[in-house]
Amino acid sequence: MEGIPREPRRSTRAAWIAVVVVGFAAGALLAWWYRSRPAAPPAEAPLALPPGPPPTVDPARVRSLLESVSPSAAFRSWLAHDDLVRRWAAVTANLAQGESPRTHLGFLAPARPFSAIA
Repeated sequence: MEGIPREPRRSTRAAWIAVVVVGFAAGALLAWWYRSRPAAPPAEAPLALPPGPPPTVDPARVRSLLESVSPSAAFRSWLAHDDLVRRWAAVTANLAQGESPRTHLGFLAPARPFSAIA
């Protein structure tokens, strides 16, 4: 192996030192830039509702809007019940909490007992 010239170890050591110095300089520059940025403006406070009676919901309008959601007869029978918005909110809250919404969906229960055949 006499014919292959070898690079001296100093040049590789100097290259690593240069890489480390450049890395520290880049990190310092990034930290300076991050700290010198202007602060984000504070978030605006949410608008408060004006005092007064709560908004009312027209049940006939709700029914007419929901009729186009599904042609299912069971769904349409649910639309015939009172307090649609409250029931819908309760079902949604129950599902979000991992609870059964069965108490609010009694119209979906079978009309007579049934058994499963294995």
